[in-house]
Amino acid sequence: MCKISVVIPVYNSKNFIRQCMDSIIYQTFSEFEIICVDDGSTDESYTILSRYSQQYKNIQVVRQKNKGQGPARNKGVTLARGKYVKFVDADDYLHPDALRILYETAERTKADIIVSKAFCVNEAGDITSPLKMWNNLIGNYTRESFINLDFFNNKCSPVLWDKLIKTKIAKTYLSPSLKRGQDFVTLIKYISACNNIYFIEDRLYYYRHHNLSIMATTESRETIMLDFTTEQMAIKVMQDCFQNTKAYSFYCKRILQEWANRIEANKELLMSRDTALIKNLMTNIHNNLFTIKENINLTASARNQKKTLIF
Repeated sequence: MCKISVVIPVYNSKNFIRQCMDSIIYQTFSEFEIICVDDGSTDESYTILSRYSQQYKNIQVVRQKNKGQGPARNKGVTLARGKYVKFVDADDYLHPDALRILYETAERTKADIIVSKAFCVNEAGDITSPLKMWNNLIGNYTRESFINLDFFNNKCSPVLWDKLIKTKIAKTYLSPSLKRGQDFVTLIKYISACNNIYFIEDRLYYYRHHNLSIMATTESRETIMLDFTTEQMAIKVMQDCFQNTKAYSFYCKRILQEWANRIEANKELLMSRDTALIKNLMTNIHNNLFTIKENINLTASARNQKKTLIF
């Protein structure tokens, strides 16, 4: 019986895909399937994956035209037969006990999402440092307790690859077709749909940090506006899911500061209409913060009044 569906979006990953696949194939847990979605690779990735699928019955490889990581993940999720979904990026790899620990924790705690810690590795696959994400969170959190944390700060990077997720949630909330930041928007939806999130101390995922050139990491008008498109969608999803919560308030305050700094630092790159669009969204967010504060205060006041009436 398939209990975990491991979904791997693949694009031009011939140098790392073998290590990724082998780390999953040789898990101490055996009741899983691997769904590889080749997103129009132009290297040997698809050929390598096809050989794996011929050798192992629990590996399925599908190929599609290049659409991006989000649509590739969505294709894998729609094919998933397991109770849980585990996303793995094609250039990363898993600890040998990862699936067993994640599954046993999920079954024991009945949580909808299990979150593990991770290591950062270099291009050769050697550990360089522990990743500092979710480091201060251990144990069970209800949705209500979790959303009152500042969980979208820089120390709690909203990614999907460090989590085991109930398949019914993953199938309900597919990733948007964004070129950047789709994990962030998808995770917001997952959290809104779950009852409990459980954090474990084990570092079960190895995230490969690539040595990008200075030019590759320099801001451009295109990257800024792609991020702005993601921000627009994220704000809408946050409003729909978490408005009148501390999480939304924390998030709004953070992005107001971030985008003010980003506009100032890149004013020579941006066109006047770009700046106007960004400032308009920031103004709406700023105005909305006052409504949030009023609603939070009213809710707190109502709770205090109820306690007074009871006691």
